[in-house]
Amino acid sequence: MAQLQLKTLEPSTDWQLEAEPDRCRIQRTFGTGEDVTALSLEQGLGHTNFNLTISGALVDQPMGRWIRFAFGPSEANNYREFTLGKSASGQPEVKVYGTTLAPHINEGNGTFIPDPLDPSRLGAIRYMTIKLVPATPFALVVGPMDKAVVSLNKCIKDKFAKFTPAHNEYSVHAEPTISPGKWFKKGDFPGELFFKGENALVEFSLIVDDTGTPNFCEITNSTRPQKFDESVCLKLLRTARFTPARNKDGQPVPDPWSSRILFQIPD
Repeated sequence: MAQLQLKTLEPSTDWQLEAEPDRCRIQRTFGTGEDVTALSLEQGLGHTNFNLTISGALVDQPMGRWIRFAFGPSEANNYREFTLGKSASGQPEVKVYGTTLAPHINEGNGTFIPDPLDPSRLGAIRYMTIKLVPATPFALVVGPMDKAVVSLNKCIKDKFAKFTPAHNEYSVHAEPTISPGKWFKKGDFPGELFFKGENALVEFSLIVDDTGTPNFCEITNSTRPQKFDESVCLKLLRTARFTPARNKDGQPVPDPWSSRILFQIPD
């Protein structure tokens, strides 16, 4: 770590596993005093990607909308779009929705596929580097992550297995409050693709909570680069709203919802 020449935060807690009706989460805290920083990874029902959250004074008032992070020493830099908010305790919070721990693989011809980390690669992780403009880069000594991520995967897999029978008995499933076509406007079409005259088809899956608000988004298939997919997910999380699903007793409950969007150049 000394060779990185970064502010380095040692862990102050172990990894903690938490479960909620529609998600599982692993969380760990690093540093002391004003530098205390929390890192969490969440997975939603039936999803393999993560919601990654970093909270603390070190992520306060970033400029722009992109974060660079990497799980060292071997994994490449991941550039992702983030949203800025506040944690439950009022700390600045940066959240990246639907991310993987390593950048997507470019197979050429506009095809990008996820690069999931197997247990051996997760076990080789020692630290996470984080860069937000204009803040100074810093590192979290996360240590080997194989056991923590495997426990997270098992938690959401077990939860989804129990969820499926109950889901089959829902009296009502989540429904958009307006036509999904109205979630996107002409200005949401990426300028680069527009000027090239290229269309884009994106298939996605959301987890809609019991208030009708989506809190997980995962791109399941796409003909466009990863950064475009991220913009689609963030737009969906900000604008898509639903009447919530209800179980057989009439109580509002979480519900997966999937669809596709075709961004098409007008003739």
